[in-house]
Amino acid sequence: GKIFGDNSIKLVSPLANVGIAFKNNGEYDKAVESYLKAEKVLNESYSSDDPRLGYVYTNLGTVYKLKGDYLKNQEYQKAALRVFSSDPKKYLEAIGIAEYNITETLYLLKQYTEAIQTSLANVSRVDEDSKSYYYSLLARVYSELGDVEMTKNYYQKTFDILVQLKGEDSYDLGLEYSDYTSFLLSVG
Repeated sequence: GKIFGDNSIKLVSPLANVGIAFKNNGEYDKAVESYLKAEKVLNESYSSDDPRLGYVYTNLGTVYKLKGDYLKNQEYQKAALRVFSSDPKKYLEAIGIAEYNITETLYLLKQYTEAIQTSLANVSRVDEDSKSYYYSLLARVYSELGDVEMTKNYYQKTFDILVQLKGEDSYDLGLEYSDYTSFLLSVG
């Protein structure tokens, strides 16, 4: 990193890409290290609300989720949301992803009531594709709560949207059917 000086912005993208590579390889600690370096460069060279930080935080959160540290995941997803909210129009999609990630952390932290409330609040103001994510999450929450009827209901809503958006033989639909089958087997 000596060519550009240690804090050069030119380092941020490579560091983030290295982070992604480590994550995909299952080398989570090395991924975290890369993202934390990228964060340091951005904080020192730019500002604490540089949008690139938002992407670093989203990725950091995801790595912590994969490591099973759901609290740290939640913390970083909230940080990402804060950064992106500095320009809501420009970062509409990124905000949507951060909001979903935060809602998912509630489920992962077994805060089921909050997960349901947040999902229902968000689902009313997102596009169809995003709705399918929230419905799928709600199905998983109700499955954990042992509410068979609500679980079936939300899986069906997920299927309806995915069939409409992506077709009968889409990969996403296949995953949902697979989850649904596991659920049905588990409840007999």
